[in-house]
Amino acid sequence: MNSKKTLFVSFIFLFLFSGVAYGDFQTSFKAGRQAFSQKQFDLALKNYQEAKNQTEIPGQRYQALLAISDVYQARGDWANAEKVLEQILKDESIAVQNRMFARNRLGDCKLKQKKVEAAVAEYQKVESSGVQNNESEYAQLACGNLLLQLKKYEDAQKYFQLLLANQKASSARRTQAQIGMGNIMFASGKYEDAIAALKEIAWNPKEKEVVRAAALTVIARAQFRLKAYKDICQTDFAIIALNNIPSYYKAAAYMQVISILEGAMKDYTQAKKLLDEFEKMPGLNASQAKWIETYRAKIKKAEYTI
Repeated sequence: MNSKKTLFVSFIFLFLFSGVAYGDFQTSFKAGRQAFSQKQFDLALKNYQEAKNQTEIPGQRYQALLAISDVYQARGDWANAEKVLEQILKDESIAVQNRMFARNRLGDCKLKQKKVEAAVAEYQKVESSGVQNNESEYAQLACGNLLLQLKKYEDAQKYFQLLLANQKASSARRTQAQIGMGNIMFASGKYEDAIAALKEIAWNPKEKEVVRAAALTVIARAQFRLKAYKDICQTDFAIIALNNIPSYYKAAAYMQVISILEGAMKDYTQAKKLLDEFEKMPGLNASQAKWIETYRAKIKKAEYTI
């Protein structure tokens, strides 16, 4: 009985000490989050560092280090942000998935600094880890998109196909991979294949509007190469009708359809109407405003010639 009592007391003793550390961690960590939300970065760093020092639990240490890295990123201190992430990567007591997340975050840091190839290298380390999970899927999609940006089409295709072949991958990532494949087809001059690959996504009202915009934009570019002018107009009008999408999608659609209406189709009335709409578009920049001015002059000259 005495040995059981001693064991119980020892357990309580350890629990209390870990509980005190846990409580101190939570208090400091919460204070760090509050300071961070108020952009009090020095105070946030102080609290997160205190949280890290008050725990021996690997998961909590991971949380604190990741939060410290976030503070450095918010301040644009990339060197220190990356050093902290490297601490996570070297700590084998931290769960594998958490270290994979930190590696992806390191890739994100490189990308934010426009170090594209360095970012790819970090994502590739996650993808090649042999562990299949949410983090490896994130890395595969990132590799595909960035290699596509670097015009390394065969390498990009490999990563997109890995996602498409993985039935357990999220539908959102599989859809993005399909759009990536459509972009590769377009870049390879396979315009009809690109249209066929993306039409189901592009015209599906259940898809997110930003996803549809991405697919429709590739289709419109392919249709332009095929000189399918009426089809382009339909596609561009569909992009313009979408609501929750970045302005550059709508701007590209307006510019493409207006140029076709003014040039190949010579429908000046419709072109002028769209110029008026484009000019009122939120987020219009100086370059786009200049473009509108140029096309107004072109249409006016064309009408005068007629």
